[in-house]
Amino acid sequence: MKIFFLVLLFFSVSCTKNYRVETSKIKKTFFKHIVSSFIDNPKTLEKLEKSGLNFGHWFSGSLIPQNNNELYKNSYYRSMIDEIKSDLDSLKNEDPLLSVTMSKSHRLFNWRWGRSKYAHFELVGVSNRLDRLSFSPKNCGEVRLIYRLAYNKSGIRSRLPFTVNVVFWAKDDDGNLNCNSIAKSWIKGRKKSLGLMNDNEALNKKRINIKNLKSVEINLQSIRWPSTVRPDMGGYAEYIMRVFKRDPKSKKFKLSFLENTPNFSKLKNKSLKIELLRWIKRSDNLKKLDQGILVIPEKYLAKKATSFALHGSSRFRNRPFDRLFKKGNFKDISYKGFKFVKSPAGVLRRLNDLTCIGCHQGRSVAGFHFLGIDKSYTSPVNFINSPMSSHFLEDQNRKKSFILNLATNKKLVHKRPFSERAEKESGKFGSHCGLKKDPSFRSWTCKEGLVCQKFNKKKDALVGECYDLKIVQTGGPCQVGELTQRSDPHRDRIKKVRKLTCAGSSHCEISSVGFPGGMCSSDCSNLGKNATCGSIAILFGFNQCLARGNTFDKCLIENIRPAALRKCNLAMPCRDDYICARTVNGKGACIPPYFLFQLRVDGHPRP
Repeated sequence: MKIFFLVLLFFSVSCTKNYRVETSKIKKTFFKHIVSSFIDNPKTLEKLEKSGLNFGHWFSGSLIPQNNNELYKNSYYRSMIDEIKSDLDSLKNEDPLLSVTMSKSHRLFNWRWGRSKYAHFELVGVSNRLDRLSFSPKNCGEVRLIYRLAYNKSGIRSRLPFTVNVVFWAKDDDGNLNCNSIAKSWIKGRKKSLGLMNDNEALNKKRINIKNLKSVEINLQSIRWPSTVRPDMGGYAEYIMRVFKRDPKSKKFKLSFLENTPNFSKLKNKSLKIELLRWIKRSDNLKKLDQGILVIPEKYLAKKATSFALHGSSRFRNRPFDRLFKKGNFKDISYKGFKFVKSPAGVLRRLNDLTCIGCHQGRSVAGFHFLGIDKSYTSPVNFINSPMSSHFLEDQNRKKSFILNLATNKKLVHKRPFSERAEKESGKFGSHCGLKKDPSFRSWTCKEGLVCQKFNKKKDALVGECYDLKIVQTGGPCQVGELTQRSDPHRDRIKKVRKLTCAGSSHCEISSVGFPGGMCSSDCSNLGKNATCGSIAILFGFNQCLARGNTFDKCLIENIRPAALRKCNLAMPCRDDYICARTVNGKGACIPPYFLFQLRVDGHPRP
C-alpha cells in the first residue's frame, strides 16, 4: 500500500492582498477610534527597516541591513549565536543520530545559518504590548520587534523556524513615563485625533533605541524527527527558548532569566522549593496568579528552557510546575472571588501557562504565535495563509481595550484569561474545553454540534478539545489514544489508539505518515461546507526525488494528488498541531506544520 503525506500546492501571485482582507476583520473599531495592537503589513515593515529598525542595528549600530556573515564579526551578535551553537553541540553530543542533513533520522538545526552570507533576519512584525504594564508598573509596557531568519541561496528562498523578539521598554529615552501619550501614538481617530496617529511616530528613535532595550528573546526549533521515527505522534520536535540581556562592559549579550520558568536544578533544594510554594500561596500573589500577571522572583528561575512538540500541553515536560507541585499543595486555598483560577488544578495550569514553555505551547502555530506574512516570492508549496496563532488573534480585543483605556485615562483592567482559551470564546472547532466539572474549566464549553473530547491526553485529563466526533468530518481527528507521561520526553508514547470512522467516503490519513491524531480526508468530488480542495503528496516519490538532489519544492510539486482538506482562515483556525496554509484556489487549508519546509530544520540547502 502506498504511504501518503499531505502538502499544499498553490500558485498564488499575491498572498498579501488576500491576507489583508482577513486581517482587516481583526482590527475592530473601539468607540470612535482604531487601536493598532500589531503591525504586519510587509510594505510598512520594509519602510520601518529602512528607517532604522533593521535587525543588525541592535547589534552593530549600523543602519545598513547586514547579512549574518557580516553581523558575526560583531561581538554582541557573535556572543548570542555562539551560545546557540553551544546548545546545539550539547544536543549532538547526547544523540549520535543527530545530523544537520537528512542523511540521518534525527535532524538538527544548522547553526551556520547564523553566520551565513546567504542569510539574514527580516522584520516580520511589530507587537504593541502596552498591556505588559500590568507586569511592570515602572514602565509603560513593552514594544516588540519580531524578526525571522531567512535565506536566499542558489535561487531558493525561505524562512526558517527561528524567531527573535527584540523587546523595548515603552518609554521615552529621557525616562519619561507618560504612558497616556505613548498609548495615543498607537491610535487613529475617526472624528477626533487622540494623538500622533501613525506607526512611525509610535516607533520613533526617541522610544525605540538601545537605551530602552529590555531583552532579546530567542525561539528556535532545534530538533526534528520525522513521523517514520515517531509514528504514534506524527513526528517530534524540540524548541530552544533563551533570553539575552545586553552587557556594554563585555560588549556581549548574556543569558538572562526566563519569565516565570522554574530552575529545577536550584529547586532540588527542598527548603527553596518550600519557600517558593509559600511565596505563591501568599494572598497577594494568588490574586495576581488569578489575574495572569504574576511575576516570580529571579532567584527561582531558569536561564534555559526547552519545549517539546507535538501534542503541546499534554506533554509532561511542557508543564514545568507539574514537576514541582501536586494539586494537593493548593487544597487549602479559598478561591472565593477569583475569576479564572477556581481550583487546585486551575492553580497548576495557570502557573504552567505563565511560563515561557506554557506560552510556547498554548494554542500556538508550530511553537510560534506570530510568523509574519510571507513575501510574494515565497515558493508556492511553502506559503502560510494565516501566520498567527488562535491565541494571538483571540487576545487582540483585550489588548486594544487596555491601550484605549490607557490613552483615555480610563480604569485599566489587569486581568488576562488562560492563553489556551479566550474569555469570551464560543468553543469552536479545535478550541480547548473542560472535560469534567472542575470549576476552573467548567465554563470552557463547545458550540452546539461539537463534543469536548479527550484527545490523546493523560487518563485524568481535565481539558480536551472541541470536535464533531460523532461523525468525523474533513480535517477532524480520526485516531484517539492515551499519552503516557514521562520525565524523559523521548519516551512519551501514545498508546491504546483507536481509529474513528470518517464521514461519508472519507478515509483516515494516519499519524505514522505525518498526521498527528490522524486526519479525515477524501478526494475533491464531494466537498462539505468546511472543506476545500488541496493536495496530498506521494511520500515514496517525494523521497526518491530528494535523493536525486532536487529541491524540496520541486519534489513536492511533482509528486501530488488532489485531496479534501479542512478550510481555514483567521476566523476559523485549525486544530492543535495543524497550520493554515494556502491552496491552489487561494483559500486556506489545514495541514501539519512540518509539511511546510519554512517550519522545519531539515530540507534546506547548506548554509
